[in-house]
Amino acid sequence: MLNKSGSRRMGGVAVSVAVICAGSAMVASALIANPGSATESLPVPKTAVPAGGYVSVCPDPAHLLKGAMAGTDAQFSPKSETAKSAVTAVVLNNATGSIPGSTISKLGGGDRLRTIAEGTDSPAGQEKAGKPSEGDVRDNLSAAVVPSEAVNEAAVLRAQPLGQQEAAVGAVLTYSAKDGDLRGLASANCQRPANDLWLLGANTTIGQTALLNIYNPSSTPATVDLELFGADGPIEAAGSRGILVPPGKSESVVLGGLAPDRGQLAVHVHSSGGSVTANIQQSALRDLVPGGVEYLSPGSGPSTRQVVTGVRIQGGETASEISDQAGYGSASPVLQLAVPGTTEAVVKVQVLGPDGEEPLAEDGVLTVPGETVQEIPLSGLPKGTYTVVATSDVSVAATARLSKGIKTGEPVDMGFSGSVERMGSRHVIPVSSDVEAKLVFGAPFRDAEVELIPISADGEPGESRTVSIAAGTTEQLPVGGDGVVAFVASASGGAVYGAQLLTDDGKADIAVVPVPEAVNGERSLPVSVGY
Repeated sequence: MLNKSGSRRMGGVAVSVAVICAGSAMVASALIANPGSATESLPVPKTAVPAGGYVSVCPDPAHLLKGAMAGTDAQFSPKSETAKSAVTAVVLNNATGSIPGSTISKLGGGDRLRTIAEGTDSPAGQEKAGKPSEGDVRDNLSAAVVPSEAVNEAAVLRAQPLGQQEAAVGAVLTYSAKDGDLRGLASANCQRPANDLWLLGANTTIGQTALLNIYNPSSTPATVDLELFGADGPIEAAGSRGILVPPGKSESVVLGGLAPDRGQLAVHVHSSGGSVTANIQQSALRDLVPGGVEYLSPGSGPSTRQVVTGVRIQGGETASEISDQAGYGSASPVLQLAVPGTTEAVVKVQVLGPDGEEPLAEDGVLTVPGETVQEIPLSGLPKGTYTVVATSDVSVAATARLSKGIKTGEPVDMGFSGSVERMGSRHVIPVSSDVEAKLVFGAPFRDAEVELIPISADGEPGESRTVSIAAGTTEQLPVGGDGVVAFVASASGGAVYGAQLLTDDGKADIAVVPVPEAVNGERSLPVSVGY
């Protein structure tokens, strides 16, 4: 008699045998159809595999730490009187009109906060979902929408697959407060779990608080190691290795306890066991004046080319007067570059605005020593919104720090725009609720287009529009209004990089959220047969 785990092992063996047999049949068919071609090179056949369920984690609302923290364990005090946090979530249908079963629940799998769509557990219903064509998806688009779900702790979005198609889901958390030490605006996409994450932009100098939050939505324990890099090189810190995050739990680490008095701090999060999500809640308090709050989310990861968009420069005399105040050095915009390896990087930085490239000092070329974090100022740029491209001879990671204020002596806010991947087809972009938002697209190399289909609060698509971006420029357009809560975006032509910029000309608030990754299509595995 087999126990449950034995049954699962036998089921896995049966699936593996079926996949191998299918691959063998495909190879045999190819040989029969082409006799005498046994020595020819044949394409490796692929077998479709069932898609897994969609899981993403929306971070905790911003919290204020209690007192002066000498260690690394976080304790929280109540939020301000006006602070509010809400999740906007969108789940698309497939070609047959089915919307995947989807929910918003607490991290530990406890209380269900919201059912987005009921879905079905029927295997027949799953198989019926079939494979959508691009035309079907566009012509019959609809969605289940949660325009604004108030949350007071980390939340998990789950959606079941439809047949061999992964659910098309997008969700964003937005935090805002008009009073208190955490006054400002912060926003982050609900994040897919991974085992390797890079977070840049942390600051642990006097008045700055950097809180690393790690979430484990899986059913497997996660053991997390942290690598820390500063302006002077790698940082060895007791307590940075072997951080255990149980299933359905989270851990918070005060980075000032691991690496105090660091104005430029990059964190490499590596997880073994369960996959995790991570962000850094960064905030500032200068004497009694709030200096802003933001979530630092993982970027695209180190590579020889980094693209950061949605870089909004306030510019003008007001920005200079604010950053020139004593203790306000971190209130000026910069591009941060981290080099993970030991070899120094020679980096060429280009800044692309609506009219093309803007010049930088030293032609934008700088050398960054290995295993360090360095900054290049962006405060000399004219007021506007930009895309920044950093090209290096070795792999680097990048993020842009932004700031906004109304006048000296008053609170300012901070924002961070991390590096993003090239856009593809069917990105689900939820629009952050109750704030003014703009979509920003950069096309660094060739002319490109982005098709945008708006989604209303009742899940219905509106009339699509196409945004053209000339090579080497950045375009932005207002979103929201008319009940629009999300967009489905598809890029074509040259490489396009996108972000959502949240700001209001009459307020100090600012935040940047990257365009979420494209919806995955059918998954398949190559099958090779040998002896």
